[in-house]
Order: sequence, then C-alpha cells, then structure tokens
Amino acid sequence: MNIPYNESVTRNILVLLFLLLFPVFKTAANPLIEITAPTNGTTAIEGDTIQINANASNPGGTPVNAVEFYINDVYIGKDTSAPYQFNWVSVEGTHLLTVREDHGSCYKTSSVPVQVIVKKNASPVIQLTSPSNGSTHFNPLPIDIEALATDTDGVIDHVDFFVNSIYIGSDQTAPFKIAWSGIPGIFTIIAKAYDTKNAVTSSAPVTITIYPPSNAPPTVHITSPVGGTSFILGNPVIISADAVDSDDMITGVEFFANNASIGTDATAPYEINWLGTPGIITLTAKATDGNCATTTSVPVHISITDPNAPPYSIQSLSGQCSDPSFCLPIKAILPVKDIIGYDVVLHYDKTKVHPTGTVAIGNDLINAGYASYVANNIDSLGQIHISVFLNNNAPTTTSFQGIGELVCVEFTKTTGFAAHDSAAFSITDLQESYANGVHAKQASPGKYINLKNTIYKGALQFWTDNSPIKYDILLPSQYLITNIYGTNSNCDNKSATATQPDLNGKFQHNIGNGTSMQLERDILPGTDVQPVINGMDASLGYAVLLNDPAFVPSIYQLIALDVNMDGVISAGDLSQLNQRSIKTILEFKQKWNYTNNGNSNGKLSKDWIFLDSALLAAPAYKISTTYPMNDGIGYSKYKVPFVPFCLAVPSSVCSSCVVYKDGTFKGVLLGDVNGNYDAIPADGQIKRMRDVNKGSIYLDLTKAKTGIDYIDVPVYFTSTEKVIALDFSLKLDESLQYKKITQASSYLNDALANLDDEHILRFTSNSRKNYEPHKPLIVLRFETNNGKITSSDLDNLTGYLNGEPVPMEIKTDGSTGINNTFENKEVEIYPNPSNGILNVMITENSTVQVMDLQGKEVMLEKQAYANEKMELHMEGFKSGSYLLKVVNEKFVNTQVVVVENGL
Repeated sequence: MNIPYNESVTRNILVLLFLLLFPVFKTAANPLIEITAPTNGTTAIEGDTIQINANASNPGGTPVNAVEFYINDVYIGKDTSAPYQFNWVSVEGTHLLTVREDHGSCYKTSSVPVQVIVKKNASPVIQLTSPSNGSTHFNPLPIDIEALATDTDGVIDHVDFFVNSIYIGSDQTAPFKIAWSGIPGIFTIIAKAYDTKNAVTSSAPVTITIYPPSNAPPTVHITSPVGGTSFILGNPVIISADAVDSDDMITGVEFFANNASIGTDATAPYEINWLGTPGIITLTAKATDGNCATTTSVPVHISITDPNAPPYSIQSLSGQCSDPSFCLPIKAILPVKDIIGYDVVLHYDKTKVHPTGTVAIGNDLINAGYASYVANNIDSLGQIHISVFLNNNAPTTTSFQGIGELVCVEFTKTTGFAAHDSAAFSITDLQESYANGVHAKQASPGKYINLKNTIYKGALQFWTDNSPIKYDILLPSQYLITNIYGTNSNCDNKSATATQPDLNGKFQHNIGNGTSMQLERDILPGTDVQPVINGMDASLGYAVLLNDPAFVPSIYQLIALDVNMDGVISAGDLSQLNQRSIKTILEFKQKWNYTNNGNSNGKLSKDWIFLDSALLAAPAYKISTTYPMNDGIGYSKYKVPFVPFCLAVPSSVCSSCVVYKDGTFKGVLLGDVNGNYDAIPADGQIKRMRDVNKGSIYLDLTKAKTGIDYIDVPVYFTSTEKVIALDFSLKLDESLQYKKITQASSYLNDALANLDDEHILRFTSNSRKNYEPHKPLIVLRFETNNGKITSSDLDNLTGYLNGEPVPMEIKTDGSTGINNTFENKEVEIYPNPSNGILNVMITENSTVQVMDLQGKEVMLEKQAYANEKMELHMEGFKSGSYLLKVVNEKFVNTQVVVVENGL
C-alpha cells in the first residue's frame, strides 16, 4: 500500500523520536548539583546570616560556569568558582532553598530543595533589680542601678539606662549596671535591653527619691560690726563672720543686707567690704558646708546715714486693692536727739485717699506711752496737720532720739483710687521742737501703690520661635537657670528670693517682693559660647554696619548685636563678638559696668536681655522709617534702644480688683544675632549642638609644610551651600603649641584664633563674599617638640559653617588616620550636567546615594567598587540640581549634579 508523503507528519514523527530518545542522552551526561549546607529542616532566627554551600559538576565534560542560588524560586545571587557559596540574611518564614548549575546551555539543572524555617526574633526580657521602687537615698552617695536582661533566642548586646527619660549610660556585659550620682529630687528610672539583632525592650519604671545629705549644719555669727553701730554713707562697712562645721568643711559664707546678697567669701577669715545704702540695715551671714547644709546667723542691725539726704522720709508702701485702709509711716532716717515735739503738714491726693484722723506714735524714737498727738484734716486742700508732743507720763528727761518711725498716719481709700494705681504723699512743713526753740527740716516724698493681688503670672520665650525658656527645679543641671527677682523701678532693692520658670516657661511673681522684676539669666564667665556666638553672628553684624539691604535686622537681632550696650552698632561690637567667640575675653564689656579703658566695677555683664510687650509697643522699638538711616525715633545701627534691667509688672486695663494681666517676656542672648540658641538641646550647657550634614571642615596633614621648629597646616572645607562664616575648635596635645595664622584667604573680613589655658584652640572667621571650597582657607602654624604632627595630637574637633555644627576631621596619609578626602580627583562624576545618565568613578569601595537639595533620599544607596565605572540612571528624574553623596569608612564626599533630560 502506497502512503503518500506528508512533510508535516514526517516532522512530527522526528520530534516524537527525539523526545523519546532525549532522556537517554540526558542521563548519559547529567550534571550533578546539590546543597550541602544548610540541611533540610534547619531552623534560624530572622537576621541570621545563613551560608548556603553547594557542590556542582558536569560529567558530560562541559565546564560549570556558575552556580545560581534561589530562595522560593527567586534568584538571590551566584558564585562562579568552587567552592560554591552564598551568604543570605534570613527573613521570617518557611523557605525553600535551591541551586542551579549554569554550564552554558539553555538547560539548567536544579538541586533538590532544602527547607529552612526562620523564626521571628524574640525581644529581650528585662527588669530593674536595683534600686527598688519607692526607695529613698541621700545625696551625694552614688546609686547603683542594675538590671537583669535575658534573650530566649539570642544574646543581649547591651543595656541602656535612663533617668527621667535622659540617657545616663550603658553596659555591655552582665550583670548590667552603672553607678549614678543624683541630686535631691524625685526620679524615674528605666532600662532598655538590646539584642544583637537590635530588638529592644524597656523595663518597668522604678521611682526613687533622693534627699539632701544628712549631716550637722554649720554654725555662723557676725563678729563685726556690732549691733547699733552707725556709719556715714560712702565709707566702707567691714563685715566679718566666724563659721565652723563639726563634721565637714565650710565652702563659703555669703553676706546679706536687708535679705539681699552683698558678697561671698570662700576662705577664713570670712570678711567683705560693703559701701552700703542709707537707712536701718539688717545684716546676716549664711554659711554653707561641703554637703550643702546652710545656717544663717542671728541678725545684726546697723544704720547708715546719707549726710546729703533729707533727715525724714515718707515710707512708700504697696498693698492689695481690696484693703479698705492703710497706715503711712513717717520716719527719721538720720539720728535725732533732744527733740520734745513735732509739727507736720502732710499733703495727700484727696481724689484717692482720705485721712481717718488716727495717728499711731512709733516706739523707735520714744516710748509711745510718753507722747500724744492732735490732728486736723483740711480735706479741701488735701492736707492733714499733725502735732506730736510729750504727755504727763513722760519723765522730765524724755526726748525723741535715734532713727526709725515717728508716726504712722491712717488713710482710707476712695472710689477714685483705681484697682492698679498709686497715690502720692509729701510733707511741706516739718518742724522739730527743742527746749530752746524750733528747727525746720525736710522730708522725702512717698507713695502708696494699689495692687490687684499678690501674684503676677508671666512666661519666658525665645524671640526666634516663641518656644519656652525652661527650667526644672528637680533637675537643676538640665537647663540654664533664669531667676526672677522682685525689685523697684531703680533696680536697687532686689528681693532675697527669686522664682524660676517651669518646663513650659511659665512663672509666678509675688508682688510683695517688688512692683518691678529683674530677670537674670547669665552664663558663667569663661563658658565656651562658640556653638551659638560665632562668625555667622559677626557676618550679620558687618551687614548692618555696611548697610547691606539683603539683611534688615529685627529689633531682637539689633539688640543682640549691641553687645557693649552703648546704644550704637559699631566696630567695637564686632571686635568683642569675635573675641568672646574664641575666649579672648570671657564676658562682654558693657557700658554700664566697664570704663573706657576696660576696668570693671565688679558686677558681671549681662548675657540675656528680656523685653515685654510694653517695650515692644514703644516707638523706639519699631524700625526707623528711613532705615538704614536714623529717623530719630525708631531703631537703626545709630540708635539701639536701651532695654531696662528692671521691668514693671504690667497692670491690667480692667478696673476690677481681681488679677494682673499675664505677660510674656522675650529672651535675647547678646551676641547671638541669628538666634540659634533655642536649637541647643537642654542640658544646662551652651556647648551642646545639633547634628547636621551640610559639609565638613578638615585639617590636611598631607599638605603640611615643615620648618626648622614649626609645621604649617592648611585648613579646608566642603559645603553643600554657600558659606560666609566658618568657626572651629580643637584640643592640642601638650607637644604642640599654636603660634599664629600664617596665611588667610583674601576675602575674609576676620580670621582670629586663640589658645586658652586648657590647650583648646578656637578659630572664627566671616566674610561678605562666599568662601571658596576645596581651597586652603587659612594656614595654622604649630610649634612642635619632635618636629612631627599626627592626627592623635588633635582631639575634640568641632566645626561650624554659617553658625551650624558640621564634622571637623583630619586628612592624613597615616594608616591609623582618617583619610578625609574631599577633592574631585578622588570622586569623578561625568558628564555634569547630564542628560540622565551619570558616570561615577571612585578610587575606593563606597556607597553612593542621591538626594534632593533638601537632603531627602530620591535614589536608594548603591554599592560602587574601586576604580570601576558606575552608571546612575536618572532619566526619569525631573530636570534640576541634586546632591550625590559618596561615603565609606574613611571619607565623605558630597557634590551637586545637574540633570537636564527635558522632564
């Protein structure tokens, strides 16, 4: 039978025969591939690095090109040479591991799957074992804080300890503990345990109380002057005291006059010289021992006479507006004697007060039982006539003598006396009677102030962002303290006690301590202020001096710039600002407490100034209408308004006798023109700073030049933004001595450096032109003992660009040094601008990251290998500028790249 030829059928038969015979050929040359580790059923914890090992061979003779590794059929990598291995960082779940052999053909042989079970990492378990909750302790003994931490499926890496949410230390080995010395107060302690995979657990909190030390307080008494001694104003009063402590040492004796501190002596014999103020003065001394226990002496009363002052005075008073009446004292402030009678004409404001006719005779000048009075009120004139004379009870030798209260005249308030108001009083006639005649004398006027109540509520804020100026009385070292004292408008009657703001910046002031407030917030002289007072502030000062229209200062900035407080912005302010930044001077020298030749009157300069709404509303605190010129009214560099050291308690516009109007006070740190103090984290120190990444400053030891006994080291910087101010500080090894700046860029306004007693070198600079990166800014000359300088000779490096903190590093060729290379020869990027594809060449293995100009990551980090070209595909990015950051453990390099791809 003839079967006709069919090409399609024939082709199908040949294919079928091939498929039937193929397994035979395949079996003859079947490659061998298997996973040797891990074994099937292996368990692990998420985050573990699992090494996958494989055997692979090809008996058919074709070489094995590579072994590919798969997790759940997803390719994760390959190895091109035996032994075939791959490290996989495990994730939670049940996974099938396979490997495939690549020998150049289309067919890849797969291994038998191996199952691996990865469990979720269990968090650590931790509890505080010491101290116990609710326990009490006495300062200053250290407290052992101990925690028990375990991990069921791993190892504890470390334990961190916190007191009132503030980190205090860490321990990496069991038993986990640290020693902490607290101050008196109530504290909450927690511990956090971290395992090696960074899982963390916090302990239950423990609350403890720390009390002041239990010790015998000191004893103290004033030995000179003795009570009753009289002095003439202007002659020094020598005040001496004895102080002892039975179980400790005396750390100091503080002296007080009428409860106001007038001086301290830290060494025996304890003594001060005081010029004094007129009147009857109560002297006390307070001794403090090494455990902060204090004792105040028995008071000693003396009198100080002003020979040029009127011998009599009306004593000013203040009281609650709800009080219906008050008694106004008339006093002899100079010693009197042999007087047998007084005639007084007292004037008052008849619209506000009315005399009751009652007069109380004081016991200071006479036994009140030996004198009588008559009083006649002439209300139409606002006068009361008072005569005081000896009565029949007085012995024949009786007279008025001494210093103190003569009489107290009672008044009631009228409806015309407002809730917050004052009434004036004066004496036009005062006549002393003697056995042989009369003498007319003068008396100082006085007033009575109506107060709405005794509590005034206020708040302190930073001028930059209205954030609170805080204080924590339980953690006094956490914040720089602000003390609010009561005083009078002349700032010469400061209260003995002060109040402080709370954690919201709010405070309460007792009106009884004074109708004005003196706000004191001062930095200890010698404190490193460079983190907030530096070249950037000086640069802004130059902008004001040169009438630069690009910078128009606010009233706060202008006040901050007037560091010598003379009412004018001048080169002298810039000189002091630079000098204090590098600690050439330890405080600003100001007009009120320094002479022209720089001699101090002994009082500390002001660091902080406070302004209230009443001041800010005044025309002098508004900008000049012709700024930068002076219109004679508003502020400019020619006219900086003076801020009083004492501010009156604001009164309410409401007539009701209820409360004072709450007020807000804006704080200005003198010298901090850009107002970055509020950004400093709160720890009671001004030295702390933020971490930002806008560039870097580095000393290039590879380009240092050596002389006979010196080495010159250039300073460079790199930045992602324009720079007009650069500052830094570093601690020198004792083998180094800073000599001078040998070279400085021509565009710098200032380039000043100073080495302090602690061997810390500080530098400040500023310019009205942009700094040139990747070029030497200055050259520092150091004198050395051995003719060499290494990175280990320099420590505690801190840098600032435009007033903001940046890393400061050392570039060195030494194997132990940091190779902080920023020059373009180390990182090559091309083409730039680019149409979307950037080529990157780097001399060392690094990671590459792309960010926008605000620092937000727009491309995931990529690994770049030394001297291998990397392509970055940015075709889908919008046209514009981006930051390309190259990082490894030795250097950081950030460059601006431009993409122009039409999007």
